[in-house]
Amino acid sequence: MANDDQEDASMLDFAVAWYAKRFVPMFSARSFVHSRGCEYEADADAVRIVGADSFALALCNVAVLGRTWDREFDPVAAKWSREEPELPDDVLRRFEKVIDAPGRRIDAHLHEAMLAASTAIDTHPSLAERLAAIGQRPAVDLGSPSAGSVLLGKAWPAIVADFNARWKREHWRTWILGRARALHFDAPLLRASEDESVGWDPRRRLARAIAVESA
Repeated sequence: MANDDQEDASMLDFAVAWYAKRFVPMFSARSFVHSRGCEYEADADAVRIVGADSFALALCNVAVLGRTWDREFDPVAAKWSREEPELPDDVLRRFEKVIDAPGRRIDAHLHEAMLAASTAIDTHPSLAERLAAIGQRPAVDLGSPSAGSVLLGKAWPAIVADFNARWKREHWRTWILGRARALHFDAPLLRASEDESVGWDPRRRLARAIAVESA
């Protein structure tokens, strides 16, 4: 009886595997095309609600802010860990200061976003394709009031506090390690002058150069 059950299970596994191999790729391709079309329909709905100009601006702002967070915020946060004993409670406000800082790479981030192509792992079209579909050109305006505070009103402070708390929970290990490195590894290297480091071995001199660059 047990052997019969095992044989039935094996045949069922074989049938499922054959079906998946034959039909899942075709289904996935067809459903992806449909999902991509749904993204364009959602964009068209947004345009009807808020207008093409406002929607295009939101798309570009999100693309630029996302790249600013990914490319510029982590090095700034690493610098905080070297200088401050505790993780900050106002991460989002500090990110706003990164955006407003002189030399911000807004144009470069927008250019990069416009060059990015659509992929087969994300149903969203590329930024360039989304803007073309609604007949808009790329533009960024990060000086406007926070959409969160405008749309969510009194609920916004609690949402910001939750974001800051989650950031602290997710980054405390990195913070502790960064601070330990700064205090016990980088600090002794930085205390030495350039003349004193001339006689060091190459690896130690390289470590000092990295510490100086990060400071």
